[in-house]
Amino acid sequence: MWESFHDALAALHRVDPAHVPEASLGPAGMASVFAYWRASLLDAVPADGAPRQRALLEWLEANRPDGADDRPAPCMGDARLVNCLVGGTAVTGLVDFEIAYLGNPAADIGYSLFLDALSRSNAETPLAGIPTEDATWARWEAATDRSVAVADRVYWKAFGAMILAVTATRFMIQLGLPAETIDADNPVAGRWATLVEEARAR
Repeated sequence: MWESFHDALAALHRVDPAHVPEASLGPAGMASVFAYWRASLLDAVPADGAPRQRALLEWLEANRPDGADDRPAPCMGDARLVNCLVGGTAVTGLVDFEIAYLGNPAADIGYSLFLDALSRSNAETPLAGIPTEDATWARWEAATDRSVAVADRVYWKAFGAMILAVTATRFMIQLGLPAETIDADNPVAGRWATLVEEARAR
């Protein structure tokens, strides 16, 4: 099922953007995607709120890997196993394109791998059988005729963490948590910061 899901993502990433003219979040490349997520964060917190998250987002935007804006493709955004239809062990469709955009599809793989690592960290005995991250990247690269440098893979996981952290911040604010402590209260933001530090070191 894991492999089938990432094969389905690869099929999405092979779609010619010209066939999805309604896609609107990335007309200026990845800069448009960052602008969207910055606006999404600032829609929930004051301009001086969540300084750690704003700094992490700004670092990601300023340190995009070489070629990050090349060959844009439709990206699912919320690329996780729960957002698919399954028949037996085969993924037959993808659902939930609420935050879909045109951009670098490596972001979808980074998002999926980050969320899997996050889930595994909450289990005493993680589910066996899921391929390694390297194997998942290799399968996707072969299916899309794309290549992501090993040193850049943690960047795309950090990008995925950004999406989840900002989404979590918005949800926590909606629940009534104080904006002035949201950086510390949001556990995903801490994991995002760790990945950015790892990306800085590469």
